[in-house]
Amino acid sequence: MFSFFGGFMSNNSAEIITVDTCYSLESMLDIISTEKLYKEIITIVEKSESICIDASKVSKISTPAIQIILALDIFMESCAKSLVIQSPSEAFLSGFQDLGLGSSTIMNKLIYRS
Repeated sequence: MFSFFGGFMSNNSAEIITVDTCYSLESMLDIISTEKLYKEIITIVEKSESICIDASKVSKISTPAIQIILALDIFMESCAKSLVIQSPSEAFLSGFQDLGLGSSTIMNKLIYRS
């Protein structure tokens, strides 16, 4: 289990978040790396009740990678599991905003951590 102190973007409040698995996204989430991302996410989901995705290193994110992250969010919610996105980079945020997903539920799971 990992615990850290974070503030949710949606309400700027602070609370303790506990997750049992942390996964760091690669810097380039292009079409080539999407299959690897999918396979790794599937493996993590099978054995985790709560997942933290570190998006701090993302410098490029493709639409297929965003689709995988959105599908993960939907699946986790349907199984009553939790997902948080830690330290999203500007590129990560822009990728969602460019697709009109700036107000999607995934944006409510952002945690900014120094």
